[in-house]
Amino acid sequence: MLEMLAGGLHELRIFVSVKMEGNRDWTPDWGTLDVTVQRNVSFAKTFGQAGTFREHSTIHVPWDTIPQLALCDPDVVIAAEFGMRTVQAALYCWLYSKPLIVWATLSEVTERHRGRMRDRLRRVLVHFVTRVLVNGTSGARYIAGLGFPSTHIHLVPQATDNAIFAGSAERAPGDVTRLLYTGQLIERKGLDRMHAALCRWCDAHPDRRIHWTLVGGGPLRESIAVWEGPANYELQLIDALPFGELAAQYRAADLYVLPTLADEWGLVVNEAMIAGLPVLGSLASQAVLDMVVDGISGWTFDPDQATEVDRAVSRALSATAQELDTMRLAAIETASPLDQRNMADRILIAIKAAALSEAEPTA
Repeated sequence: MLEMLAGGLHELRIFVSVKMEGNRDWTPDWGTLDVTVQRNVSFAKTFGQAGTFREHSTIHVPWDTIPQLALCDPDVVIAAEFGMRTVQAALYCWLYSKPLIVWATLSEVTERHRGRMRDRLRRVLVHFVTRVLVNGTSGARYIAGLGFPSTHIHLVPQATDNAIFAGSAERAPGDVTRLLYTGQLIERKGLDRMHAALCRWCDAHPDRRIHWTLVGGGPLRESIAVWEGPANYELQLIDALPFGELAAQYRAADLYVLPTLADEWGLVVNEAMIAGLPVLGSLASQAVLDMVVDGISGWTFDPDQATEVDRAVSRALSATAQELDTMRLAAIETASPLDQRNMADRILIAIKAAALSEAEPTA
């Protein structure tokens, strides 16, 4: 997508903190992009939401942002997230009268327990921002809640390579309902809660067989491997796969499951829906919130409400073949417009709008 964006600009330079985060299995592939790895200080941090999950991450504080920007003298600056790099970019743009766009990959759920200090800093920071890019409607509400004008917020959902995952609405009938999850095996994904809900449903429906495939890696892998369930419920673990090999997993499944407790988007929802899978998804995922219509292209639930999870699981696993076929068509129709070209064009619109503003304050 960034290569498509670069094609619409005179020049695009990208600055990153590290080549690849330590908790990712991907191999960096920058293609034709002009990428610079910044100098930074990194430290470990544990974050989460009380009583729900804890997650270990690495915080990077790049300290050469202002010198790097001064050297390349950009017409417009896009700063990802709301961290120290954005603070430095805001200072540079203020000093040199450059428009600043913040790419805010967040949602109301992910920011729920971030603390008052961060909230206050962001309320000040938005006064130096020209435009904001957000993944979805929840992110837009959060940014507007900081006092930023909604007219200057641009909706840019995450997008995958639809051609890789595009599938058919048809699935061969079988005796087993095949569920799929792809992603990290960590507490934040809420996999244990979904496992418990599936066990309850299978106990109540001994005549039905469920097969749940989890593709990915993470610190919970060993504990998940020894999970037990009813005789009619099978759990399969597959190690993380290269991006190109994931499509076959989607095409072999009947339903996609995302029980996350907090996700600023959830690109797997795009992948599943374009592959023709109805999604049994948590509303703590912004992708589920914006893409999945309950009863039309999937089933949604609040992951903190066990009765809601059980109800959604029951509705999903009780759907008729005809209902599932209709949902698959609806899923494909929803995901099709969210392609990388479309998202690159949306960012170009924001860049042009910011360039015309001459860095005037917006809040």
